[in-house]
Amino acid sequence: MTELPKKALFSDFYKIADENPKALKLLVFIIDNIDKNDAMICSYKVFEEALEMSSRTVSRAIEYLRKKGFLSIYKSGSSNIFVVNEDKLHWKKAGNNFGYCKITANVILSKNEQTQQLYHN
Repeated sequence: MTELPKKALFSDFYKIADENPKALKLLVFIIDNIDKNDAMICSYKVFEEALEMSSRTVSRAIEYLRKKGFLSIYKSGSSNIFVVNEDKLHWKKAGNNFGYCKITANVILSKNEQTQQLYHN
């Protein structure tokens, strides 16, 4: 079983600026876009475009934040749900002890990922 990272402390926040400035930039973007449940859904493409980072840099920054305990990543199908404060998630039991969690999250889309032309009025 994979060991979960320890919960990040507020004082650890300042260490990111020295250790990994790109991760800090990504974390600030996430914090600016999360909803009341401290969650958001978006593709890596959104991070790449909004922060002008390569896909590899985004991947490394996300992994750094996850390992340091600042970010949790959950899956819903092929979508990533990024959660800053996972204490707000309420896991429940259903059926044969399968866990589920109901959550709302801001969804951020990239215009460049859309298959149809977007029109603005």
